[in-house]
Amino acid sequence: MLSQSLQRFLRRRWMPLALLTALAGFLGVLVFLGFGWSEASGVVRRFRHRRVPEAVAFRGPSVDAPEDFMPLGPGVLILRGGGLNLLQPGGASEILPNNGLIRLFPAERGGCWVAATYGRLLRWDPERGLQYLHRFPGGIREVRRAGDRLAVAWDGPGAGEGRVQVHRLGGYGLEPLGPPVAIGLDRWSRFDLDQDGARILASLPSGRGVGLWSAEEGRLLAHWPGERKARILGFLGDGRVLFDQGPDLPGRAGLARHPENRLVVAGEGEPGTVFLSGFARPLGAAFWVDRRRLAFGDMEGLIRVVSLEGSPRLAACFAPPGRTSALRLRPSPEGLWGLFSEGESARLERYAVP
Repeated sequence: MLSQSLQRFLRRRWMPLALLTALAGFLGVLVFLGFGWSEASGVVRRFRHRRVPEAVAFRGPSVDAPEDFMPLGPGVLILRGGGLNLLQPGGASEILPNNGLIRLFPAERGGCWVAATYGRLLRWDPERGLQYLHRFPGGIREVRRAGDRLAVAWDGPGAGEGRVQVHRLGGYGLEPLGPPVAIGLDRWSRFDLDQDGARILASLPSGRGVGLWSAEEGRLLAHWPGERKARILGFLGDGRVLFDQGPDLPGRAGLARHPENRLVVAGEGEPGTVFLSGFARPLGAAFWVDRRRLAFGDMEGLIRVVSLEGSPRLAACFAPPGRTSALRLRPSPEGLWGLFSEGESARLERYAVP
């Protein structure tokens, strides 16, 4: 009897210690694997903001996923294997066979700009199909239009370098309106053109900050310092500019949210005002056609929607299921489409946004 009582006493006494030892060992393994407090808090945030999609166009291995896409009313233009296919409720139809490296950029009236191999710029729309416009000295990274002005950015001579030039779009192709401007350019850092086609907003050629240039003269009008290239760049309706700033953190440190990652609104000659901060490094951004909203994903896996009417503010924040990265975001009248990567799988989904 005494022996059994002693055993029960010892079990009650050592059980909490055993549990604490097991917990400490588990935490030690997580730290050894690089899973620290920032990763744990990121998991909590993704769980808190988790949202399921309204529609799914693709789920499967990354090797079978589209490289790019463009929502076009009832259909979705899919880029896969170097070719273009229009995916509609009635099935898929081929638009362009395998043509090498292709990138897609939104255009007006339900069409899109197509950047093909050898620096070729084409335009596709449902009525006239695919049309060739011009050839540029490097791979095209971004296309922006304002009225009859079309700005195109292409890869420069070195890594992270680019050139952007504004043209007049007429019946006989493109007419240059100014010199090529050297900018910082890569997969995630792009540029923007104001609504008059007169000014260009892009990262500085050094990759340290943001600059504002005259489109026709190529003259630097204003600049704002920074530690890295900006990944969110845009003009607001009142002529001010919007861009992100943040530290240039290497490796895993850049995957977590950081208080110095921030969105800034500035006017020409002004230092800028921070209106949103504390997110992970952005992966890219997309504006709605009316420029009233902006969506961007970050390296932690969250998607944020920012209202740009009046004083810019955060309108929504959500996380797709799983630990995903937003490779591409495309707004549409029905919601926000996203191409998400998670390990060796990918998903093309649409989410409702306010």
